[in-house]
Amino acid sequence: MRLILVRHGLAAAKSDDPQRPLTRTGRQQLARLALFLAGTGLEPVRIAHSGKLRAQQTAEMLAACFDRPPPLSIEPDLAPNAAPESLAQACADWHEDTILVGHLPHLARLAALLLLGNAAEELFHIQAATALFLVRKDGRMWVECMVPGSMLAAVDAD
Repeated sequence: MRLILVRHGLAAAKSDDPQRPLTRTGRQQLARLALFLAGTGLEPVRIAHSGKLRAQQTAEMLAACFDRPPPLSIEPDLAPNAAPESLAQACADWHEDTILVGHLPHLARLAALLLLGNAAEELFHIQAATALFLVRKDGRMWVECMVPGSMLAAVDAD
């Protein structure tokens, strides 16, 4: 089972738009990331996001890259400052590839909890439009790779 933690794409400043939609740069970086994900053979059964506009837009872009787009759902436990424990418990019951789209500091805390059993450890700074691939096999979880959309080849998002 692969669990892919994705930080939303670059969003507008709150002072420019309180809803904080994705910027053009954010959409471009996510288009790169989506193209990469489409080529991995990943077939997620679900994509959950926090419900915030920037996370929803990110989830929609990612879902569209798959031949069989998985259903999208809102997961309140993906909020930026949510405690990661209940979501970590839910992940323990999943056996199929899943993408979670969220925010910092939550995603970094969730990754630390899943990998080390301690959400307070600072393992990763997950940049905007970045996917952290975690793999669970034989009851253990480890990092497969981290892919920042900003480092992938350019594609046109519009």
